[in-house]
Amino acid sequence: MREPSLNLGSDGRISGTDGCNRLMGSWTFEDGKVVFSEMGMTMMACPDVDQWLGGAVTAVPEADTLRIYDGAGTEIGTLTR
Repeated sequence: MREPSLNLGSDGRISGTDGCNRLMGSWTFEDGKVVFSEMGMTMMACPDVDQWLGGAVTAVPEADTLRIYDGAGTEIGTLTR
């Protein structure tokens, strides 16, 4: 198991992991925030892994931190660079 991470590719594609499952999709940068679309993730059974990153809809970059938000606009977690 690994730490949650996201890789925002220069081609607009996103890849990452919640620590167990792989995430993939697309991203754009609009009005100061990252907007995720076409997101999908593998569905392996991962006891003891918080799968919060699978709920990511937007993110706001702040220095070395990426604040992740769900569809309701609630912050669900942070990632550090």
